[in-house]
Amino acid sequence: MLDFRKWFLALAVVALIAIPASAQPLSCFAQATGTPSIRADGITELVGDILIKCDGGTPTAVTSPATYVPEVNIQIFTTNNINITSKIISSPFSESLLFIDEPVPGNQVLCGSARAPQFTGFPGECGILKTAGMVFPGTPYDNATSGRPNAYQGRQMTPNSLLWVIPFDPPGTTSSRYIRITNVRVNASQLNVPAGAQAAVGLFISTSPSGLGIGNILPISLPITNPAPTVAFAQQSMSFSVREITSLTFLQCVSANGGFAGDGTSAVTQQIALRYQELFQTAFKRRTLALAGTLGTPDYDTSPTPVDQNDFRTVASAASYNTETGFYIHNDLNAWFVSTYMPAQTTGLANSGTRLIARFNNMPNGVQLWVGVRGILVNTLATTQQTGNARLVTTDPNGAGPFSATPAGATVGAAGGIAQVSLVGNAGTAVWEILNTDSAATERVDFPVYIAYKANTTNNLPALGVATVNGSLAPLSNVMVASATAPVPRFVDLSTAANLAKINSCQTNLLYPYVTNRFGFDTGLVISNTTLDPFGTATQAGACKIYFYGDTLGGGAAPATQTTTTVPAGTQVVWALSVGGTNNVVATPGFQGYIIASCAFQMAHGFAFIDDVAAAKLAMGYLALVMDGSFGFRTGSLSEPLGM
Repeated sequence: MLDFRKWFLALAVVALIAIPASAQPLSCFAQATGTPSIRADGITELVGDILIKCDGGTPTAVTSPATYVPEVNIQIFTTNNINITSKIISSPFSESLLFIDEPVPGNQVLCGSARAPQFTGFPGECGILKTAGMVFPGTPYDNATSGRPNAYQGRQMTPNSLLWVIPFDPPGTTSSRYIRITNVRVNASQLNVPAGAQAAVGLFISTSPSGLGIGNILPISLPITNPAPTVAFAQQSMSFSVREITSLTFLQCVSANGGFAGDGTSAVTQQIALRYQELFQTAFKRRTLALAGTLGTPDYDTSPTPVDQNDFRTVASAASYNTETGFYIHNDLNAWFVSTYMPAQTTGLANSGTRLIARFNNMPNGVQLWVGVRGILVNTLATTQQTGNARLVTTDPNGAGPFSATPAGATVGAAGGIAQVSLVGNAGTAVWEILNTDSAATERVDFPVYIAYKANTTNNLPALGVATVNGSLAPLSNVMVASATAPVPRFVDLSTAANLAKINSCQTNLLYPYVTNRFGFDTGLVISNTTLDPFGTATQAGACKIYFYGDTLGGGAAPATQTTTTVPAGTQVVWALSVGGTNNVVATPGFQGYIIASCAFQMAHGFAFIDDVAAAKLAMGYLALVMDGSFGFRTGSLSEPLGM
């Protein structure tokens, strides 16, 4: 009996060894081919491809009663429940693609093309006849044999899922079968990633037997290990700042860049720069791999013709091209073109490179705004290294539209010239498109800004106020789902307004902290308009308003505000509380308190002298305090606070 057991165990081992390899169970393993950094403000961000490797199973035999190889449903979902936003080509089919066995360029055959007709009545679905030139078992799909498509369109099933129905012939043990899912875009803005943080994006893969029931198709499902790989990490994409080159503050009474505004008295000067800086190396992307000219000699005025991006041997995934475009075939019409469901010229192709938008608001009346038409990208770690270029383009208010280089309106100033920003309702936009960029460098780009106006204080021009600007990636959009018409790429606006320029009045505010006309004392006061000097200062003239704070003898109210006549440059207003004085200042007998004088010219200075009439016994004098300070924090005006 013992001997029998030994022989039984030995025979069992031999039997296991003798089981043909084709009988091994089918197993698949999924992984991401890359985990790119994607922009947290992006709505159509390309994630890394998914690559599924399958082994084992039983290949379809020639003697199989089935007419076609088995079919399987493959569906993906975003693990964060964010929307999948791959462009819709012909609803419900999108630019998302599934490839079998890594076909090389020239052998990529789309289901539904002339070389691989789809099932009648079942758009986007193709079977593979077991007799269609196939050599069994486990023949790969990458030789583009007629009738054997290796590329399939995804169809949008829900806002966060895509579905493919594909024929799948198990590979057996002689080879492996590969499934690649590419051109998947997601709405990263739905993750609400805070500054300094990042969020993982995953795709969950689900498979189920297909239920077409055509031509005796056998259903099959794929057991997948690691069914939810991480395919990207979202983080904040860019910082924006306003840089002062010569000034962020301007005076109403002094023309700025008047050559633009019709006043030739002022030179053309760049005052401001707008800086856009990547927070990771691939935040700025060109449209495709095609260069605009060369990095050494860039073409600023032309968007280059797109080139193919369809070779899995050179990149890990469509996202790793580091362009706004994903998997893309430009003109392989013979193998690829499908007139109804997938025009090759648009599959995976972005509408533009990354665009940078500046939205100007609260621009004061009477002010013109000019910006540079060109931008040079530099490596933030080596700012002398030029890494790319950008061009001002004419777009809709959100930064969308075909590439159209904005002509320069003036050749002075920035290299390539400058163009005037159209202002409507005190607001306007400027948009630049990235043409060349280096995905191996963290880059920044500065665009010059010119403020221009002709001083006209008589008509209160330019108007006083603070202009602001918001800087972000573009085009901006509120289309948060997959779309056939919304631009790719597109972004939400996460920016905050920054001060761009402030127009200050030409005014001086003087404080006389104590004056009196009581108990035998009187106060004499002087205001001097010192804009006349030997230093070439532009002279100014204007009236002064004199405000009284305190009371009159016996507790009466403070005197009413007085306004002087115009005080010419180089002259003074002189008066005493008891008797009044020049420039129509009238007496305010019995007043005691303090006085603020607001003069409609800069560089006013004042003096007060208190005495007991003719300074017989007691007298003192002091300089009026200039309230404006260097930055005008209290009064909103800039003036000349002189030290003692």
